[in-house]
Amino acid sequence: MTGRINRLRSWRVLFPLFISICVLNVYANIIPPYTRCHTPENQFFASGDFIYWSAWQDQLEYTWKLTPVGPSDAFQRRVNRKLISLENSWDIGCRLAVGIQFDNGWDTTLTWSYFQTQLHGRTEESSPILATVYIQNLENIPLRNGGYRAEKAIGSWNLVYNTFDFSVGYEYYISPHLHFHPRIGLNAASIDQTKIGKYQSVFKFAPSFVSVGDQTGILTNDAWGIGPKFGFESYWHIFSYFQLLGEVSGCIPWMCVDESIIRDVKNDASKPTRANYKEQIVNNNQTQIWPYGQLAIGINWNHCFSTSQVAIDLQLKYEVLYWWMTSTNNLGLQGITFSGRVQF
Repeated sequence: MTGRINRLRSWRVLFPLFISICVLNVYANIIPPYTRCHTPENQFFASGDFIYWSAWQDQLEYTWKLTPVGPSDAFQRRVNRKLISLENSWDIGCRLAVGIQFDNGWDTTLTWSYFQTQLHGRTEESSPILATVYIQNLENIPLRNGGYRAEKAIGSWNLVYNTFDFSVGYEYYISPHLHFHPRIGLNAASIDQTKIGKYQSVFKFAPSFVSVGDQTGILTNDAWGIGPKFGFESYWHIFSYFQLLGEVSGCIPWMCVDESIIRDVKNDASKPTRANYKEQIVNNNQTQIWPYGQLAIGINWNHCFSTSQVAIDLQLKYEVLYWWMTSTNNLGLQGITFSGRVQF
């Protein structure tokens, strides 16, 4: 639910702002025209981005916390329930790119993006009889029955995000103030996810009390694939060397997905002959289409040093990226990106 709210808020803010930039170009005739740097020969360029992003996904809850209603309900016949989610986190990443700017307006770019984040959660109670942690393992891992409780529940989600893009673009000047840059190319992506739910001092609450030890559920979802990517960038000159920028892109990659769920049990008193064991609940390998869309808005500073034919761009923007995943919950990324580019 939290991920869905964040997603809606981000798109509702960024998309109208981007449209506004294009519309305001009509009223920009009072600003002197400005063009980006052009040279009579081909040039190389390189850029580096500093990423400060947050990732979200629906259903990152790892436990229910139950609070008995009144002293007469010590056995939790009536309870207040609170679903506990993993704590949000902001982490850093990077994006590196190299390319060639041709003298006829065309350009090619090779880009690598990397981002990793890890979310954590922890809930515990002091008494095993009155423990108020309801076993709700991640991603349909067993132990969802209301007859189980635990003294401590620990959840985590680790995401490793890698993409490689190769694109070809062309510069259009719609007006002296508006610069339009469509792109088309290929995107290769690798997305590795690990979700872990650890439950310590687990016991079966009903119909009779029995200890089932410490139980851990581990879900891994590793995906990689490639597909066509398309999009555009737009620069609107506002004053001096500054432009407002907007970016919209989409991709339809064909992904190979490996998914597994492992259950690890320690000290299960209900099974004296098999107190410690590990079993694989799910092991799937499949191919799926995972489309995604990306939207960004920000400000760009560009300056061309005519004597040395060197151009510098500095950007500060806010990005939102959303993956529609088939085999798992949809993935969203959002945050601030600061980038620098040198053309020589």
